[in-house]
Amino acid sequence: MWKFFQTLIIAAVMCGNVYFKWTPNGYLAGLMGVAVALIVTLTLNKLLDLLARFRQRKHSPAHQISTDTLPQRHRSLIS
Repeated sequence: MWKFFQTLIIAAVMCGNVYFKWTPNGYLAGLMGVAVALIVTLTLNKLLDLLARFRQRKHSPAHQISTDTLPQRHRSLIS
């Protein structure tokens, strides 16, 4: 699914380059398409990850930290 999405973004940037003539270099247009696809993919991936974490945290029964789950303090040798 992600590969198809990235291919569509690259194709859109390449077609945009043909129409708007951003650069006469086709290789640079392809590189711009790959960069835009990478940025969009990483951004969407992070947003979906944050949404999943938020939903998981919201629906978990113990989303508040109780004091009995905190680690106990150990005695040091020099007290």
